[in-house]
Order: sequence, then structure tokens, then C-alpha cells
Amino acid sequence: MKLRKAFDSTTVPDLPAGGDLYLGYVDGRYANVDAIRHRFPHRPVVRITVTGRTFEADMADVEAGDLTPASGALWAKGKLDRKQFPVLYFPESSRAAIIASLHALGVDPKHVGMFPAQYDGKAALNQPGDIGKQYLHGDKNNPGSYSGGHYDVSVVTGYWPGVDAAPKPRAAGFSVGTRAAIILAIRQLRRRKKPLTVRAKARLVALQRAIDHALNLK
Repeated sequence: MKLRKAFDSTTVPDLPAGGDLYLGYVDGRYANVDAIRHRFPHRPVVRITVTGRTFEADMADVEAGDLTPASGALWAKGKLDRKQFPVLYFPESSRAAIIASLHALGVDPKHVGMFPAQYDGKAALNQPGDIGKQYLHGDKNNPGSYSGGHYDVSVVTGYWPGVDAAPKPRAAGFSVGTRAAIILAIRQLRRRKKPLTVRAKARLVALQRAIDHALNLK
């Protein structure tokens, strides 16, 4: 699945256009989700909590000054208890501590979306199953992996449960084009000058019924 680009900043006017989605805060001193939605009304906005006091957020910020690995894991468990998908943002160096905190609560880390920050300039996920990765930062005083402005840049998977609309289920069985080709072949067989045997006719009828059933047409 193709990765997408996400931007975030504590100052909404500094966010660049062209993001596939945006990350914003629902609480704390930099709460800005509503302002981001107003500026980018046609883009998904990921809601981040820095306090862990709301389960309406899509992601919790686990870093110095915000949640700890233990409180972040507790928030993730609360989301799972509500049948919601939790995502934890954290410095890559904290991954082991977060996984240990999740295990301590009886939570399988595979059920939690991981969103590490590692400013290596590489627009790629660190581990299979990660939901995203922040790879460029907005600190101009630190030239390594600088984004070029007062904003961070992340890569995100093609589908984020709870943020993106659920994908429409594909029809089971044959595609409509395949069905049309098979039906055409059936009609050609039925127009044969040489009559089909009763057994052959029964097989053709059964095949067409199977196709209709697979496509939920009948």
C-alpha cells in the first residue's frame, strides 16, 4: 500500500499545503485541530492527545513533557477496551519501553499502532506494521534532517483505522468483466447447432448461478 505524507506544526499558518493528511493536537497548550480543519477542510486530520485524558484522540504523544511509556500504554489499553484503534507516537529509542509497558498491562503490541520519530531523512517505515514515522523535523537550529520550515514531516500508511473511512468491501468471486466474458461464452455454447446434452446444460446453468451468487447479484 502506498505511503502518504503528513505534516504537523504547533503553528497552523506554518503548515505547507499538499499534505495527504495533517496531525493536530486536541489538548495541551498547542491545541489546534479545529484550526487545521478550517485551513485544510478536505484532508484527514489526526487528533493527538498530549495528556491522555481523552479517548476521542487518534494518537497519544509519548515523549518528554507529555505521556510516559506507562501512561501511554494505559491510554492504548483504554482505547482497545472501547473497541478503538490506538496509536502511540514516540522517539524510536523508547520503543522497547513502550512494548514492555504494553505487555505489563496484558496488551499485545500488535494491536497498537506504532508511530516512531526518527529523524534520518528516510521516508520509509521503520518496522512492518508501523502506522507511520516522523522523519523530518522543523528545528532550523538542527540542520540534520531539517524539513525546511517550522513543521515536521511524516510518512503514514495508506489506511489508518479511525482516521480514514473504512474501505468498501470488494465483491467476492469473479469481477464483473470476468462474469460478462463467461456469460458470453455460455450464450455462444447455447447457440451451437449441435445440441448440448442434458448434463452439459445443467452444468452451464449451475455455473451461471455460481457466478451470480459470487457477485451477490442473486
